[in-house]
Order: sequence, then C-alpha cells, then structure tokens
Amino acid sequence: MRALERDLVRAQTVEAAGGGAGQVVPVVEKRAEKVAAEYVRKAQHTDQAYCGTAPGTVGPVEARLRTGTFDKTAPLVFGAFGEASSAVEQPLSKPFELVG
Repeated sequence: MRALERDLVRAQTVEAAGGGAGQVVPVVEKRAEKVAAEYVRKAQHTDQAYCGTAPGTVGPVEARLRTGTFDKTAPLVFGAFGEASSAVEQPLSKPFELVG
C-alpha cells in the first residue's frame, strides 16, 4: 500500500465540447493536464489565506503538496460519452504490482 499512499487521485467529469465524439477525447486530456496546477494554486491560496504566507513564497500547505508524499497527481477525468483520460488505467495496475 505504500506506493498507493504517495499518489493523490482526483476524479472529475467533463462535459462534451463541440459536436461529435471526435472532439471529446482531447477535451478530457486537456482537462487532465490542468489538475496538478490547480492543486498548487489552491495550496498557495490556502497558505496565503490561513497561514499568512506572502505571495510568491512557498507556505506549509504547498510545501507538503510538493513533498514525496504527494509527488504525483493522477487526474482521473471522465467525459460525457464514457471516455476517460489516460491516467484512469494507471491506478488499476498499481494494486497488482504490489501483490506480484
């Protein structure tokens, strides 16, 4: 279970954009690319609002987010037509790696 504890997982749905299934998959991947940056931005906001951290400096929440405990974010993004980001398949293989 140690390897699983290091990963921060976020599941999210995305609505279809445009007309057709051909345009949906890139939207899912585009959304997945933004997840890690959103976590950093929210950590910075929390540090500034509750810890008195000056803008442009790293506060305790952001520092914890960037440590080895949460060193990787796996954005599990699902689209309106049942498609999913490429990260969805990755967490499924980890429990099997731990057993084998």
